[in-house]
Amino acid sequence: MGSIDTPTITENGSTQLQAAAPSGGDHKPPASANGAQVEVSPEPEATKKRRSSMLPLEVGTRVMCRWRDGKYHPVKVIERRKMPYAVPYDYEYYVHYTEFNRRLDEWVKLEQLDLDSVETVVDEKVEDKVTSLKMTRHQKRKIDETHVEVGHEELDAASLREHEEFTKVKNIATIELGRYEIETWYFSPFPPEYNDSLKLYFCEFCLNFMKRKEQLQRHMRKCDLKHPPGDEIYRSGTLSMFE
Repeated sequence: MGSIDTPTITENGSTQLQAAAPSGGDHKPPASANGAQVEVSPEPEATKKRRSSMLPLEVGTRVMCRWRDGKYHPVKVIERRKMPYAVPYDYEYYVHYTEFNRRLDEWVKLEQLDLDSVETVVDEKVEDKVTSLKMTRHQKRKIDETHVEVGHEELDAASLREHEEFTKVKNIATIELGRYEIETWYFSPFPPEYNDSLKLYFCEFCLNFMKRKEQLQRHMRKCDLKHPPGDEIYRSGTLSMFE
């Protein structure tokens, strides 16, 4: 049987005949506005090889990363870890957003990173070496003596560097306290057995913490406290402070 032409109405109100699609199974790719065929070209082989050769990303790599606002921001890879039961290049990366404070450092997945924007670690090392060569020994000593973070004045330069290395990665990402989920800002000195926990659950009365929600629920059935430990020193409406 022949095809049936169906009328359509154009913008100016005139009627125009439009041929129905053939009943066969052959479907052509969609056409663009000017009638040309639209084809999706596969990713070039050279691009695939380049991406696979740079993975996993090295610590110190600079790259653009998609943040929670949906936009890309420059970051530096601080640490990486292999995801369990993952393919060879499936890593998570702990990144520092160079435009923001360290409190926003976080673990991100590979799909959040724009690999086309990768700056190699070699370039950074060369830059650091050039900067180092320009400095005299006296200048280096002067910087080491004066570069002391607030709150760590008692540490010498070597101890401060060791402290920064140990605390550079935020170990706990969030805590749950009562009805609230709170993002952490920095490294927290929890016992080593909690290092693999991205989230901890706190009892809002005795402030004990657990790895799992089920543990907290069992604890809450036994906890006798009805307020945080300490003496109540201030109250205003529903707000109380304990010391």
